[in-house]
Amino acid sequence: MRRVIAGVVIVIVIVLILIGVSSCQSGANKSSLESYTSKVNSLIKRSQTNSTQLFGLLGRGINSSNATSVQNSINTIAQSASDVLSSARGQSVPSSAKDAQSNLVQALQLRRDGVRSIAREIQPAAGSAVSPSAVSTIAGDMARFYASDVLYKLYAAPELASALHGAGVEVGGANGEQIAGNQFLPSLSWLTTDYISTRLGAASGSGAASASGPGPHGSELNHVLFNGSNLQSSGTTIPAKPPPSFEIQFTDSGASTERNVRCKVTVGSLTASQVVSQVTAGQSTSCTVKLPSSPPAGSAKLTATIEKVPGEKNVSNNTLSFPVTFTG
Repeated sequence: MRRVIAGVVIVIVIVLILIGVSSCQSGANKSSLESYTSKVNSLIKRSQTNSTQLFGLLGRGINSSNATSVQNSINTIAQSASDVLSSARGQSVPSSAKDAQSNLVQALQLRRDGVRSIAREIQPAAGSAVSPSAVSTIAGDMARFYASDVLYKLYAAPELASALHGAGVEVGGANGEQIAGNQFLPSLSWLTTDYISTRLGAASGSGAASASGPGPHGSELNHVLFNGSNLQSSGTTIPAKPPPSFEIQFTDSGASTERNVRCKVTVGSLTASQVVSQVTAGQSTSCTVKLPSSPPAGSAKLTATIEKVPGEKNVSNNTLSFPVTFTG
């Protein structure tokens, strides 16, 4: 009988230990999920701040005088979006929230990539519809934002809610765990090129390339200079800091006076442009274009372009490219 009683006691002790371990694990899982949810909410809040800043800039109307400043501001937002993504990738994730984490990271990556692309395209797209391809690219970036909202609101957030419910955590309501429900794209109107052009200032009529004569129309890019010297086809070494400026010399090779002619410089992901208000037929002029930030040190290709003016047929002499080496 003593042995039976001892055996029963041992079984009871083992059961109690198992219940205690299970309870501890359940409590730890619940705490881990609540902590993870709090971090997700913080990331979404930071991402929402990026959205507010970005669309605040895009909705003001942009022209040649403020396009560079706007591009610099968007580059700053892009860096913030990249920081948010890095934070999301580096956080500790409970096993029951792995699916939610995967969709969250994908959504934040779409947002970062979209903001980066808009920063590259904003100058040729802003102020006037001088570059329909740039406006189309921005419309594609808006589609990335929409896709990111779908991933987060229809997948990541419900998957996180399911994990919380599974751990016995109440979700929503006055006393439940809250899951941020913000969306990055403020309006579906931003998915259309017409709406984008209007908000960027293209509909205002200011800054659009035009001509005063019947034609023919055209521009010829003659030289690209840094610090007063022509860039060489064999290569040119250029200090990366401060952000370098380039002088673009070109000629109105047509028979008409051209207005609001845009000249552009591209180095890797960096793009900057400037508008020349008027060029008389047969006359030469120049514009100075400063990169929005310092390019990375090393070899790169610099491309300078005089964008096509209305009625221009031949654009083969509108672009020049050069190998360059940037030094730190």
